Amino acid sequence: MRYDAGGGEGGAARKQALSLPIGDFEIARLAREFVLDCVNLVAGAIDADHVSTLLFMATLHANIRHITHDPELAERLGGGAPPDSERRPVSLYSLARTYHLSYETARRHLHKLIDSGLVERAQDQGLIVPTRALLGPEVSEVVNRNELRTRRFFRQLNGADAESKVLPLSTGTMRRQISRLTTEYFLTFLRISSEAVSHDLVTTLVFLALLQAITEQHPVMGGTNPFPTASVFAAARQLNLPYETTRRHVAKLIAAGLCAKAPDGKIRLSNDLKTHPQSDDYLGATIVETCRLADNLTQAGMDLELRV
Repeated sequence: MRYDAGGGEGGAARKQALSLPIGDFEIARLAREFVLDCVNLVAGAIDADHVSTLLFMATLHANIRHITHDPELAERLGGGAPPDSERRPVSLYSLARTYHLSYETARRHLHKLIDSGLVERAQDQGLIVPTRALLGPEVSEVVNRNELRTRRFFRQLNGADAESKVLPLSTGTMRRQISRLTTEYFLTFLRISSEAVSHDLVTTLVFLALLQAITEQHPVMGGTNPFPTASVFAAARQLNLPYETTRRHVAKLIAAGLCAKAPDGKIRLSNDLKTHPQSDDYLGATIVETCRLADNLTQAGMDLELRV
């Protein structure tokens, strides 16, 4: 793993994070599950592959980042999608650099998004997700489902029953803010994971899916195998990827020493992974970001009630 912890983020920064009533293992497990659910939710809604989905969300986030962190502006704009005049264009180069994609890969996937009408070029040649692309019923459904999934995640992080009470959805303004905050979290989580695992986004997602499947079988989660494994098929199904594509990325993970073939033919984590000096830094960074999201959601007015 090659995560640049920026001076030991795993230790000191974790102590400064918002305190949650559950342990690090459970925070990390819930965070991976949430991120994988998010990528599948958005990819399904816009009918795109995972790299295009990342770039769509990254463009959208860059356009409205200033709104996410300005509650007064967000309130003034109301519960609808901000107009194009409020969106700040982002360059293709900036997106490629931030998410460790080659310029050509980013260009190719952004052209797909432009052709489908989900992204367009602004007058200064920057890129925006236009308001009209966010007004359809599919996007409204994604925003609603994202709030429900985020509330479940928020309750789990706070040690509460994930599915106890049924209440109406939030107001439009709060729902949009929840969507902005979770998009920012999703992108940050994938960026630091990519820096730690592989600068190939799909390889990183495959690793997260394998890690999640293996974690669910761990004795801590009630499993009986002290050395749990996961199949390539399970990762492919989790990510809605073709089996052959997933198998190719698993081979990259094995070559990098992050995973290995188990005697049963399935995939296990490398024996060296737990003792790698940067593993704790990566775990700490993801926990810090997850605690930050919980804090931001609390400040945005989210409570522990489940809404449908």
